[in-house]
Parts: sequence; structure tokens; C-alpha cells
Amino acid sequence: MQQENMRSAHKITVYAAWICSVILSLLSVREYGMATETISTMCVLVATSLVVSVLRITKLNEAVKGGIIVCCIGTATLLTSILQGGNPRCFIASFFVLGLATLYFNSKIIISYGAFYTVACVVAALINPVYIDGAEPQTASILIKLVIYIALTVVLSFATGKGEKMLRMSEEHSAEMAAVAHQRLEISQNLNCSIDASQEAMEALTKEVSAVFSEAQEMAFYSHDSLTAANSLRQSTQQVGEQMEHSSRQMDMLVASFREMSGNAQ
Repeated sequence: MQQENMRSAHKITVYAAWICSVILSLLSVREYGMATETISTMCVLVATSLVVSVLRITKLNEAVKGGIIVCCIGTATLLTSILQGGNPRCFIASFFVLGLATLYFNSKIIISYGAFYTVACVVAALINPVYIDGAEPQTASILIKLVIYIALTVVLSFATGKGEKMLRMSEEHSAEMAAVAHQRLEISQNLNCSIDASQEAMEALTKEVSAVFSEAQEMAFYSHDSLTAANSLRQSTQQVGEQMEHSSRQMDMLVASFREMSGNAQ
């Protein structure tokens, strides 16, 4: 996410560099006409815009690239003041460049640019104070400007650092949430697989139970037939016994009659 933000900041910074180049060139033409100051200023601004445009598409580290871009633009504002013999409005324009550095949301870029531009301004002021404070330079005024610039740089870098920390915490929290979501998804998938396996096992068990129940029904049917046959056999045996008993009685009667007839014959 941070890399995407830096690439977006590169794009905005390049567009801003070209727009500022056009505006400052028009202001230079209005103030000086087509004098040497104007032509040299336009050359510096256009060259700076071309350099930052090329830097945008290079394969450098995004943070390093951002620091170089804002330093180039800041240097262009200072060179413009030098080429015009001292223009205090150029130092004011450097605050806009500091704002462009803040777009990167990287405290290192802000600190590196602020330190570079402050040192460059100190060197320029030592060479000629008019480059910083205009036609009537005052040491106190120059010091106040530099102190304000340094203080603003520190405040912006501190605020950006806190923002970076919060962003990192948010990204870590998002990563943890994504990991938890992924883990829950895996658990859900495993649970679904377990449910599917359980359903298959239940279906197989239901089929086996149905088969056992069918066999039990068949066994019950066969047992019923066997019981019916046993009852029929028992009834048949009972009937045979009754017939044999009846036949035994008839034999006894026949023997008794035979004995009686034998006695009468004697």
C-alpha cells in the first residue's frame, strides 16, 4: 500500500512541477520581459520538470526517488531566486515543495528534503543574502525564515512519523485479520469436508441397517413359516396319537369280545 501511495505522490509531484514551471515562467515574463533572467529561469524550470519526469519512470527505490524529486524541485526554486538576482517569493514557493514532500507520507523524505534545502539556503545566504530575503536583506529576517522552515519540517516529519506508525499498525492488524479469516476459512472447509464424510458414512450405515432389517424380516418370515409347520406337525402328531388311542381301545374291545366268545365256546 505504501508503495502505491508513493507512486501516486510521484505522479502528483511531476504534474505540480510542470504547472509551477508554467506559472513561474509567466510571472517572470511579466516582471522581467524576455530578458536574460526570464530565459535562464525558464530553462531551469523546464530542465527540472524534465528531470523529475524521467526520475518518475526510473527503477530506483520509491523513497529514494521521492527524496531526489523534491530536492530537485526545491533546488529549482533557489536557483530561480539566484538567477533573478534575489527573489524572496522563491523562498515562499519552497514551502509548497515541502508540502509536496509531505504527500509521500514518509518522514525520512521530509527530513532529508528539509535538511538539504536548509543547508542550500544557508550556503546561498552566506554567498549573498539577497537570494533568500530579496533586495534589502536582513539577517534577523533570514534567520526567522530558516527557523520557521526547520520547525515546520520537524513538525511535519513528526506528524508523518506518527501517521506511518498508525498505518503500520493498521496494516499489521489487517494482516492479522486476513490470517484469522484465512484460518477460519480453512476450518470451515475442513468442517464441510467432515460433514460431507459424515453424511456419506451415515448414508452407508443407513444402507447397511436397511440390508440388516431386510434380512431380519426375511428371517422372521422364515421363522413364522417354521413355526406354522411345527404347529401343523404337532397337530398332525396329536391327531395320529388320538387315532392310535382310539385304535387301541377298539383293539381292547376286540380282544375282550374275542375272549368272551372263546369262553362261550368252551
